Amino acid sequence: MSANRIMRTGTIPLILFILIIPTGVSAVFLDESNVLGSPGDQYWNVAAPGDYFLTFSSDTISTNHNYAIRIVSSDVILDGMGKNLTGPGIGSVEPGPSYYGIRVNSGTITQNVTVKNVSIQNKNLAIVYEWVSGGGIQSVHCSSNTQGITTWNSSNLTVQANIVNSNTHGIVLDGHAAKNDFLVVDSNNAYGNSQFGIHLWLTNNNNSITNNQANFNNMGVVFTDGGTGNSGTNNTLSRNTVIGNVNGIYFLNYSGNSISYNTINGNTNVGMWFDRSGSNNFTRNSVNGTGWVGIYLGGSSSGNIVYDNIFQNTDNEETDGTSPNTRWNITPVSGRNLVNGPSIGGNYWTNPSGLGYSDTCSDGNSDGFCDTPYTHTGGITDYYPLHKWVSTGQGVGIYRPLTHMFYLRTPGSPTTAIDWGVSTDLPVTGDWNGNGITDVGIYRPSTHMFYLRTPGSPTTAIDWGVSTDLPVTGDWNGNGITDVGIYRPSTHMFYLRTPGSPTTAIDWGVSTDLPVTGRWL
Repeated sequence: MSANRIMRTGTIPLILFILIIPTGVSAVFLDESNVLGSPGDQYWNVAAPGDYFLTFSSDTISTNHNYAIRIVSSDVILDGMGKNLTGPGIGSVEPGPSYYGIRVNSGTITQNVTVKNVSIQNKNLAIVYEWVSGGGIQSVHCSSNTQGITTWNSSNLTVQANIVNSNTHGIVLDGHAAKNDFLVVDSNNAYGNSQFGIHLWLTNNNNSITNNQANFNNMGVVFTDGGTGNSGTNNTLSRNTVIGNVNGIYFLNYSGNSISYNTINGNTNVGMWFDRSGSNNFTRNSVNGTGWVGIYLGGSSSGNIVYDNIFQNTDNEETDGTSPNTRWNITPVSGRNLVNGPSIGGNYWTNPSGLGYSDTCSDGNSDGFCDTPYTHTGGITDYYPLHKWVSTGQGVGIYRPLTHMFYLRTPGSPTTAIDWGVSTDLPVTGDWNGNGITDVGIYRPSTHMFYLRTPGSPTTAIDWGVSTDLPVTGDWNGNGITDVGIYRPSTHMFYLRTPGSPTTAIDWGVSTDLPVTGRWL
């Protein structure tokens, strides 16, 4: 038995570490044999498709050249192999020295370029993609630059699992000449940047900003200047953590976007700020511990919908009186709300002491809403404020392998019977979509597949583990959605899967043990 609990992150480990290059792929090693320039002014040009590996003998490559690496070809994968690119400092003017770390710009649209596994410091623009469609930026660390990761007028990129800290600006989606479209910004950590953690500027449409941490910046997540001549619509900002900034999330001239399931805590000025931004949907967010106000609407921010959020601040909401037609609730519908009540309507209004309106109001008919509306200065009225809900507790259930039936028991309600799987499957349960309701699923050992059932949505199929593994489930990253994992008895290892993040591997127990998961503290 392992005497200590050992935590490791990464993919499920392999015994051998071999660089495998698929047949037909052109591999180029960027090293002393093909570097251009002179010591201190070194650089590489990538001008043909292929897989490139930065294998320079030194772990740190310091260059005063205008760029360290420039990519001017489509269909390129650049693996930095953990190397560090650095310069003498920031502040130069293009085309001055040390301006770019890695620049992707062919003078026209470049397609399918991926940069990964590299660190960059002391540049004006650490990584910049200009007019790029397809590919992405992954597992990169940018610190002490003017801008960490920048996309200009690009589309269909994935910016994922990067760390951007101690820059002036962390991640910038810059649509100054054309739009950034269909970008996925997922599972990045943007912290300690002196201005913005994540910034969408000018024209940005149809982008997804999810599962990021934007903490301890001047402004956490900023959407600005999608105004006259520009547009900023149909963007999704979901499941991000925005903590300890001056302002948490700020929208300027951005309309028709979705902001949901975010944790917006401990920001010193405003948690969520709408400025000249209308028709946005703000729902299922937690806004706590803000220094001035939880949510602020100003500059004629008309037609926003704010419902099913938790506001726990000394001052929860304010407007400047010029933001008409804001709705603070929807017509009630059945479904689990953010405080686990039975219906969705308005918001939960509380304060740091836990004795706010929603905590102390009456709910005579036990519908989960306060009996009277919540009102505040500036024309704010929530007609269906959520009431503090006391749950009857979780139900129990059984899975009958012979008939592959779940029978779920809830006190005071009929038994729920669900036919799911085959007789050799193993049962699992979890909140697969974050709606506060537990759903069922199965793990099929013969194919090492999870099949997760969510009513009204397609089945989620996940291939994870091997046939001798045992399934486990839990919310591994605290985002409100249950994830899957396996326990491998032969090696007494847990392998916990979190989308967009490295696998968590934990050595615990002996080969005859059975797994359990939970939140123990």
